Parts: sequence; structure tokens; C-alpha cells
Amino acid sequence: MKKYFAFTVIIGIFTAASYITGNAVGQDRKKPTSPQPATIGLVDVSYVFKHYKKAGDQQGQFEAEVQNKESEFKGLADQIKQVGNERKRFNSGTVEYQQKDDQLTRLQADLAAKARQADKAFAKRQATMLRNLYGDVNSVIRSAARYYGLTLVLRVDPADPDNPTSRTQVMKELNRQVLFHDASMDITKAVLNTLNKRYEQDVAGGNNGGSSNTKSRTATRQKRTRKRR
Repeated sequence: MKKYFAFTVIIGIFTAASYITGNAVGQDRKKPTSPQPATIGLVDVSYVFKHYKKAGDQQGQFEAEVQNKESEFKGLADQIKQVGNERKRFNSGTVEYQQKDDQLTRLQADLAAKARQADKAFAKRQATMLRNLYGDVNSVIRSAARYYGLTLVLRVDPADPDNPTSRTQVMKELNRQVLFHDASMDITKAVLNTLNKRYEQDVAGGNNGGSSNTKSRTATRQKRTRKRR
């Protein structure tokens, strides 16, 4: 009987201790805070790239270089055509014919090799250019988001006609990510104005080829009213 009584007392002590500990832990445990609603901003990236002065200038320079290279290739193509016409003046199997044929083969191989090399170089150049431009835009979007207190910035598609008529326009409207937004959520103009202002400052300072996102500037010095484009 004494052993049974002692055993019962021990169980009671452990039960009371567990209850006290559980209450203490429950009191210390805080309720999880509810996530705050996102403050959303929208940017028409296509509009920004279309009107970003640096993008336009660099694209113009790129196209000019491509045209210069095409002119160079046209000169080689004309030379190949001339050698081909000269070869026709000789009979097949003659020494003169073979000489022109060898020359023609060398010119054709040279043109093909230079064309492949140019395509590779231009593709790499264009990729670098677009990556740097995207870095500029992304940097300003981040700065603008902090300035306006935004927690989420989404890409919005360019505005289409209010009453789409063609099947393509209707399907495009149905597939839009953002179907409606208030004009105050659109920070496209603020982003574009900051980008162009930075680029103009870079050009004035002799750094028209540099990347604007490497400079630590405030995205906007004065708070702009976000208006519909």
C-alpha cells in the first residue's frame, strides 16, 4: 500500500509539472503575424525600352556596324562574281581555268568564314548590349520601388485598342497578366524619366557607353505624381 501511494504521488507530481510547463510555453508562444498586403507597382517594360534614349542610340550604332560589315561582304561577293565570269572565258581543264577555279574557291571559303565570324561576334555584342540595358532598367525599377514604398513590381503589357476586333487582338487581351489597374500604380513614366536623365548626365560627362546602374544615385529627387501614359 505504501509503495502504491508513493507511485501515485510521483505520477501526480509529473502531471502537475507537465501542466505548468505546457501553460508556460503556451504563454510564451506568440501568434504568427499576418502577412501584410503587397503594395504593387506596374511597369510597361516594352514602352521603357522603346523610349529609352540610350537603347535607341546603342541600337543605331549596332545597326550601322552591321551595315558596314554587309557592305564589306558585298565587296567580296562582287569579287567572287567577277572571278566566276573570268573563269568562263577559259575552257575547262586548261591551266587558266584551274587557276581561276582555285581563286574562286578560296574567295568563297574566305567569305563564308568571315560571315560566320561576324554573325557570332554580332550575336555576342547584341546579347551584352541587351543585358546592360536590362541592368539599367532593373536598377531604376528597384530604386523607384523603394522610393514609392512598393513591395511588388509587375510587368504590364502595352495598352491595346479599347475594342479589339481581330481574333489576334482578342486572344492577346484574354491572355494579359493584368486585366485592370489603377493609373496610380503605373510607375513607367517615372522609371523612363530617371533612365533618360541618367543617360543624359553620362553623355555630358563623356560616359555614353557606360552602364547607368553602376552609379549610386537616387532614383528620383522629387516625388512625381504617377500618371497614366
